[in-house]
Amino acid sequence: LFGTYLDQLDPEPTVDEVGSIVVPGEVEATAAITRTHLKYFFGWLRERGSVRAGQEGEPLSEAYLSNIYRALQAFWKWMATEEFVDASPMAHVPKPVAVETPPPVLTLDEMKALVATCGKGRNRSFKDIRDEAILRLIIDTGVRCSELLFPVDALNQQLNFVHVIGKAGKERDVPYGDRTAKAIDNYFFARLGESNPAM
Repeated sequence: LFGTYLDQLDPEPTVDEVGSIVVPGEVEATAAITRTHLKYFFGWLRERGSVRAGQEGEPLSEAYLSNIYRALQAFWKWMATEEFVDASPMAHVPKPVAVETPPPVLTLDEMKALVATCGKGRNRSFKDIRDEAILRLIIDTGVRCSELLFPVDALNQQLNFVHVIGKAGKERDVPYGDRTAKAIDNYFFARLGESNPAM
């Protein structure tokens, strides 16, 4: 992207009526790239937006721009370390600030409706009993689906917590409430009567 930006620059910089650079001019060598080129590159990206099928598209997110910033920062740090340039031109280039957007979550009514699909009473199927235990565990603890693959001894049914292994092998104990504890107890009881339980 940075190369594309540099390729479309005019030979001479564009200046305004007071002589300030509006768009920097093209460069002949990497060492001639300045902080001004990099600052205007990010402005160019914001103005251009995403490109799909060769056409300008939606605005780029600050998170996307932040990733580009980090890549350029690493590149210029390497260039300076290897002495291809005297110093990194990334110094004092404003960093895009990525605002984290929390993922959408289910409302309380939606969670209740989800658990309600598992039915009630003693005549439920094994799968319904199992699914209620799974759903309540996810709702109570917020564990990822992949973290649900734990051995039975990872459950502490006396203290109501489960030991899970998450991303990058990080381990943690997550507590759950009394209703989830009851659903887990019901699952284990129902599991005794299953010749080939699915969980």
